[in-house]
Parts: sequence; structure tokens; C-alpha cells
Amino acid sequence: MLDWFLRFFKGMLIGSGFILPGVSGGALAAVFGVYEQIIAFLAHITRDFKNDFFFFLPLGLGGMTGVFLLSFVVSFVLEAYEVQIIWLFIGCILGTLPTLWVQAGQAGRQRKHIIMLCAAFAFGLAILVFGDRLFDGNVPQNVFTWMMAGGLIGLGVILPGLSPSNFLLYMGMYKDMSDGIKTLDYTVIMPLILGGAFVVLLFSKIMDRIDSQRG
Repeated sequence: MLDWFLRFFKGMLIGSGFILPGVSGGALAAVFGVYEQIIAFLAHITRDFKNDFFFFLPLGLGGMTGVFLLSFVVSFVLEAYEVQIIWLFIGCILGTLPTLWVQAGQAGRQRKHIIMLCAAFAFGLAILVFGDRLFDGNVPQNVFTWMMAGGLIGLGVILPGLSPSNFLLYMGMYKDMSDGIKTLDYTVIMPLILGGAFVVLLFSKIMDRIDSQRG
């Protein structure tokens, strides 16, 4: 029972990475040591479905609980304590780096790995600098764009370090997403789920293959 609640709590924290700007759900999953298990489960759902389902059930319930509860407070704290919260997000990101660095270097580090690291850093910096101008906060909100938003959240599960909420802020959809989750608006929630599920199931197989080749 204690292990069940521990996984539920981990799920809540991982779920926070789906809704808090600057925090990556995938990175938190890696920190808690469940990222590779999640990827393997999603890539091979039918392989050992019963055992995997009951193992990941508290993680999933915790994740949904974390997203739902945070949707009630995130808009308020960002408006009332924006500077302090942004620094908190920065601390969360920096706190995940040592674990990710160690995990990424388990099979050794080569020049191509450092090049990929630098390229990803440059891409993230470009998004930070030009993202607001690129999206201009005026993306129309419809089923298609909400599915795109769900896909971005799904990528946050698959790619540790990616914070999908940053993109949603640039697109002007972040607060409406929080309000939609808070009010259980199915016109927001259903496209988010569909887009996220599609991306997760597609890219989990790719990431699982990459991980197996690395091993």
C-alpha cells in the first residue's frame, strides 16, 4: 500500500510537468526512475498488459490528479506572483539536470552526443527568444489546435526536458487550457487527450527502439 501511494505521489509530480511552464514531465519521470518503464509499456502495451496496468495505475491517477488540482491554482499564482513562480520553475529545471546528465552518460559520451546537446540547447534558446514573436499569442482555438496542444503535451512525456506549457503560453492557449481542465470542458479536454495519446503511442515506439539500440 505504501508503494502504491508513493507511485501516486510521483504521478502527481510528473503530472505537474504537463501544466507548469518550465517543468518537464518526462524529465521528472526520469528523475523518479520510471521513464524507461513508461516508454517500454507504451511501446508494447499488450506484452504484459495486466501487470503493467496495475503498476502504472497509481502513476496515471496521480498524474490526472496533479493536472486537475494545479489547474485551479496555476492561473492565480502566475498573475499574483509571476516573478517568484518563474524563478521556481527555473529551479525545478536546474534540479533535474544532474540526474539527466548521469542517466544520459551511462553508455558513455561521444562527440555526437555533445553536438546533439548543443543543438538542443540552441533550439531551446531560439524558442525562448523568438517563440513569443513566432506565435504572437493569437493561435485560433478549435479542435485541431487543441489536438496540437495535446500533441505537445504528449511530447513532454516522451522527450525529457521539453516543457510543452512554454509553447502553449506563446500560443496564447495556456490559461484557456487551465480553465478548460478546471471546468471539465470536454471541447478542450477531449482533443487534448486524443492529440496526446496519438503522439505518445507513436513516439514511444521510436524512443523504445532508440533505447534498445543504446543498450
